[in-house]
Amino acid sequence: MKKIIKSSIFKTFVIITCLFMSLSSLMIGLNFCGIIYMESGDAFNSSDSYTTIGEIWDSTNSKFNKGNFDKLLQAISGKQATSSNMTKINSMAITESSAQTFRNNNGKDIVVTVGGLLWTPTYLSKDKYGNIILTLWFANSTQLDSEDDIENGWYGTDSWSYFADSEIGFYHPSSMYGTSYMRCVVLNNGGFYATGISKNDLKSGSQDENSVYAPFTMGDLRKYIIRPEGVSWQESGQSAITQLGYSYNLPNENWSTKTLSDGFYKDSNNKSYNWSRLRNSDDWKYDYLWLPSLTETGYSSTKKGIWQTSTGQRRNGNGTWLRSGAAENADSAMALSWNGNSITQEYFYDANAAARPAFHLNLSVAAAEVAAIGELWDSSSSKFNLTNFNDLMVAIGGDTSYSAYNMTGIDSLATKKATGKVLQDKRVGVKIIVTLGGLTWTPTYLSKDESGKIILTLWLADESQLNGKPVGDGTSSRVQWSTIRFGEGCSDAFPKNMYGMSYMRSVVLNNGGNYTTSGKDKVYFTKTDNSVFAPFTKGNLTKYIVKPKNVSWQISQSAISQFGDSYNLANEDLTTSSGFYSLTSTDLNFTVKEGYTNWGDDYLWLPSETEIGLSDSKSGFWDISLQQRLYSRTFLRSAIWCDAIEVNILEDASSVYNGYINAYSNFYIMPALHLNLTDAAIKATETEVSLLSGYDDNFQLGTVTTNYKQTMGKVSVPTRPGYIFDGYYTGLNGGGRKYF
Repeated sequence: MKKIIKSSIFKTFVIITCLFMSLSSLMIGLNFCGIIYMESGDAFNSSDSYTTIGEIWDSTNSKFNKGNFDKLLQAISGKQATSSNMTKINSMAITESSAQTFRNNNGKDIVVTVGGLLWTPTYLSKDKYGNIILTLWFANSTQLDSEDDIENGWYGTDSWSYFADSEIGFYHPSSMYGTSYMRCVVLNNGGFYATGISKNDLKSGSQDENSVYAPFTMGDLRKYIIRPEGVSWQESGQSAITQLGYSYNLPNENWSTKTLSDGFYKDSNNKSYNWSRLRNSDDWKYDYLWLPSLTETGYSSTKKGIWQTSTGQRRNGNGTWLRSGAAENADSAMALSWNGNSITQEYFYDANAAARPAFHLNLSVAAAEVAAIGELWDSSSSKFNLTNFNDLMVAIGGDTSYSAYNMTGIDSLATKKATGKVLQDKRVGVKIIVTLGGLTWTPTYLSKDESGKIILTLWLADESQLNGKPVGDGTSSRVQWSTIRFGEGCSDAFPKNMYGMSYMRSVVLNNGGNYTTSGKDKVYFTKTDNSVFAPFTKGNLTKYIVKPKNVSWQISQSAISQFGDSYNLANEDLTTSSGFYSLTSTDLNFTVKEGYTNWGDDYLWLPSETEIGLSDSKSGFWDISLQQRLYSRTFLRSAIWCDAIEVNILEDASSVYNGYINAYSNFYIMPALHLNLTDAAIKATETEVSLLSGYDDNFQLGTVTTNYKQTMGKVSVPTRPGYIFDGYYTGLNGGGRKYF
């Protein structure tokens, strides 16, 4: 278990037993036995000014602490942002903001606790997928004691390389960070580390769940960490010559394997110290934790690097390892000196520096969850929560006047059809997350159904929330699309990858009805109350869910028209019967098959490839952003274009890859539904009004249910001789608002 020093982050004390020596005048000549309290050379000493923010991560509930998270956003933005208003943070990320900007906004450096450890924000930027990322650097090494250190060194002092060899070699020099002991074992990323420079000198390093870094490399926090593979300024562009005025460029600063050798030192045999072309050199781009480079941290008040760090941020009692290899020696790496104002070249056989890793916190995803809209549906009363419903209208409409009482703007958006990007833009930099039926969803499309009612298409926010809950016949988010192990193909009465007769839509999503167990046999499934999806497929909430058969863009959609593909895909819509690939004289048009259109009557359904899109440039009907696709892993309902066995999947949104898989296989699911906002708004405004009725003094008090702008039911109005009844008001004697 990790142990954290419990004194302040800038003081430490040393216990001295029987000190019998004359201290220099710098120590004021003290000469005694006992305890001396000293200023440490650690980061952020007493002369520094910094803001401290408490723990932002609740490890017990695997979510962020809203209060502290918002304090962090306030600090870096100069009190101009919160999780519900990311406009300032978004603009800062677009222009890329350094620690100097944070100091300008906040008046001082910042130290925040994440995962039980202290970190300092150094850079705000955007990743390749449009996410806002905040780069955090380990604040100091003295927060760890020797029990935290794999090498049992003092306060986080660790081995950078497993071996020291001045030879460059052709495979993995000792100063190549991609195969270093540091990134693999010390920082607990796992993978392979080099034990020598030869081809076979690689050893596997396993992750340790007891590591102080396990919460970041193995735990739930990983979901909120963007790895260097998604960060352009770590892929390429770093140059110690250009950015720091250094004599040479340094190995390991960029992870791109195409880094040119210009500016790198070459030995007497003309071998370059640019390791980027060597195998495994870029392994660190997949790491959750990594050492920063010299070009990132800088090393003095005039050479502050990309991050524009302060002396306090760079200072560390033991010195600080960097991932940058030495310019002219393969058996050493660069390190910041203890005072933060110079650099040293530490040789691996006689090194004394500490590990201070960094990581990229995905503020977009974290803020979306922190600012998530609460549960819309009250299952106990079968009503919509008015406050949360109104919050959702404001989020998707971008106007604080929008509510269940004012749907005009939402109606206009739906008429024009608002895509995922448009809906996300209403909350700048952050996708919208809302809870419905106990699960979290993200809006992807706002349109109207065939009857003209407003529908908001909601896509399950992430598949991980299904783990441990009853899904199909198990409790795993990995399920089967079809139970047919072997199929003949298109000639079958029920092809293996025909969605309308699939195990997926009938059993897994709890829509009920027939599903096929072979190419010719079918079984009827009755909806169950035990399914995690029961609230959506049974009960009163179904009254407010529109089925695909009533949605024009699911009645007809085409991969040929949407993407310019050569062929259409089966299962994408309910009517298209042409443009399919022909397979052994039979094409993949399943519209003629029994049960093909069954899913048109479903409350829950898997999205198609034409709906979610192939990439940011080949967007589908939903036109969702890469940010909205990130962490999305799901079966799609679309069959592969060329056979009757496989189905398409959204496998890795971070690399924008749609693949395919055998329908019999197990994979993740993220279903979608259409929420009827028109009827939901009416239900959300429903209230009970107390009314008087009767004659003269024999009045009785009764109640009637009313909905905003809806016709009131018949009531027996009170009568009294000599009086005319003028209606029901909220105040006495005709005061306030008139009900009717």
